[in-house]
Amino acid sequence: KIRPLEVAMYIVSQLLGGLLGALVSWSVLIQGKEAAAYPALGWKVSVGSALICEFMLTLALCSVVLHVATTKAQANNSYYGLAIGFTVVSGAISVGGISGGTFNPAVGLMSVLYDSGDAGNVWIYFLGPLLGGVVAGGLFRVAACSEYTEAPSTALKRISSLLIEFLGTMMLCFTVGMSPWAGF
Repeated sequence: KIRPLEVAMYIVSQLLGGLLGALVSWSVLIQGKEAAAYPALGWKVSVGSALICEFMLTLALCSVVLHVATTKAQANNSYYGLAIGFTVVSGAISVGGISGGTFNPAVGLMSVLYDSGDAGNVWIYFLGPLLGGVVAGGLFRVAACSEYTEAPSTALKRISSLLIEFLGTMMLCFTVGMSPWAGF
C-alpha cells in the first residue's frame, strides 16, 4: 500500500539505523567492539541450514505481523506486540545459535562492521528474510482473503482457514524441532 520510493526510503532507513545501533552499542560496552555481539552462523552450520532458518522464522514473523497488526479485524488491538515479541523470542531461542537469528537484513548487516569472516555470509541475512517476507505476503493474500475480496467464496474461506492451520502447525513443529535440546 506504499509507493516504491517509500519502500526504498524505509529500506535505507532500516539499514542505516541497524549500523548506527551497532556502533552505539560499542560505546556502551566497556570493552567496546570486542565485547559486542553480531549475527554469525553457528559452529559447523551449513549455509543451507542457516538460510532455511532465516527463511522460516522470517516467514513466521512477517505472517504474525500481517495477521495481528494490519487487518481490519484487528483494529484497536492493543496486544499485538505480545504476539510479535514472542515470535521473535521463540525464533531467537530456536535458531539463534544456528543462523544468528536476524530475521531482518538490517540486523544481519551488522556483521560487516567486524573483522571476521562472518561478513561473507551477510547475503544469507538478506536472501532468507526477503524470501520469507515475500512468501508471507503471498500467503497473507490468500489467508486474509476478506481483506482483499468483498465477498470471498465459501471455497476460498475454507482454503483460508486451512492455510492458517497449516502454517501455524508447520511453524510450531519447526520451532520445537529446532529447539536447543533437539541436538544442536
